[in-house]
Amino acid sequence: MKNFTRRQFLGVSAGLAAAATVAMPGRISAQNVNDRVNMAVIGCGVRGGQDMGDFERTCQNIDFTGFADPDMGRAKNTGRKHPDAAFVADFRKLLDDDNLNAVIVTTPDHWHCLAAILAMQAGKDVYVEKPLAHTPWEGRQVVNAARKYDKICQMGAQQFSDVIQPQIQKFVHEDKALGAMKSVAVNHYSIRQPIGKRETPMQIPAEIDYDTWLGPAQDLPLYRNNFHYDWHWMWNTGTGEMGNWGVHVLGDAVNNTLNTMTFPKSIMGGGARLFYNDAGETPNLHFVYFETKNVPIVLGLSTVPDAPGSRSAGKHVGAGSGYVIYCEGGQLRGQRGSAVAVDNDGKVIREFKGNSGNGTHQKNFMDAVRAHDRSLLNLEIEKAFYFATWCNLANIAFLAGKPYTDEVAEQIKGQTGGRWEELIGNMKELVGNYNVTLGETMLSQQMTIDPATGRFVGDGMDFANSLLKREYRKGFEVPDLD
Repeated sequence: MKNFTRRQFLGVSAGLAAAATVAMPGRISAQNVNDRVNMAVIGCGVRGGQDMGDFERTCQNIDFTGFADPDMGRAKNTGRKHPDAAFVADFRKLLDDDNLNAVIVTTPDHWHCLAAILAMQAGKDVYVEKPLAHTPWEGRQVVNAARKYDKICQMGAQQFSDVIQPQIQKFVHEDKALGAMKSVAVNHYSIRQPIGKRETPMQIPAEIDYDTWLGPAQDLPLYRNNFHYDWHWMWNTGTGEMGNWGVHVLGDAVNNTLNTMTFPKSIMGGGARLFYNDAGETPNLHFVYFETKNVPIVLGLSTVPDAPGSRSAGKHVGAGSGYVIYCEGGQLRGQRGSAVAVDNDGKVIREFKGNSGNGTHQKNFMDAVRAHDRSLLNLEIEKAFYFATWCNLANIAFLAGKPYTDEVAEQIKGQTGGRWEELIGNMKELVGNYNVTLGETMLSQQMTIDPATGRFVGDGMDFANSLLKREYRKGFEVPDLD
């Protein structure tokens, strides 16, 4: 069993870093549908190739002219159908090209914000993958950059361009077909395997330009087995499953219930990394309560079997990856690409079918680029910033926690229509199947958030507030654009 301590996290994510901005001349986005739009892929892993494919499938008159990845083998593989393109380890070498109009940022999480900002400073429009930011502060700087340099910037959470999104919002808010909303439960339950644990640090593969790969992150020894992908589960470079899948399901739930850009009023969160003696640091069990101005929202996340040898990741209501809006007259159960509304007797009232937004989200970005009109975007970067920040705050709540007690958990008893109590009960059952109690997990106190600044307020919040911004490696500082 392993919990990543606050002291360990402080070594990679705390303090105030000095930052400088070098503004570059802006270029004008393509204005005509017949103009060729030149694009580059920054970060050429699986997702980079998927995004490129969706752009090529749905958008006319685009050319991929650049591929950047510190692992040149990945860059060349992603760009294998574009042999005349530029292939570089350091994406910054592409940004001086005046003929480059837009970039896709599909790097590891720790590079998202700085890469997006540098591209916008160089006059490029940006499609940046979720979860947008490693910390809330740097996410805000991406919004500031989009405004300062007048660039089109969209986050890649494709379901926001699914046709069912506005349909669900109308059904719930305008039609009030299920009556008043009472509470929301968000789920992501999906098993992941352990990532291994070396006795000695990994030797970085020779083909990796490691200084470029690290970028803003600290140079720390790696004890996991695989170099690629498993950076997700290290605080130095990733945001865990909360930033990987939580941003999708929580974003859906918040968008369809609140339909506004706001921070939660308060948060209580906990979890642990249990059962896997691996090098991972981010929680594989996570349970969070969000107080909002409308309805309470709880989120349960598990990436471990709910019992030794089981193929299930835990007990929950609704889809394993989705959300349930509890209303006076029934429930709206949503997941990527579909939703169903049922009355209190379980009778289906309406079904919603979509396409998950794959392709339509990328086309939405390109339409906004050609029109140079950010109002066309389905997930413009300021809206994306708020959704991503909810996940950042959930991670901070875990890191700011103390050993779980029922006394703390019950401070919000009765505030969620039973959803929180149900979630905690399910988590107790899950860990109990391993002869463990929730006392092995961490839980924060209920932390109030300033709606204007997104900072925690009240006594004892210094540590939590220190996690709103990380310390950047020299030469890779995210600029302060406030």
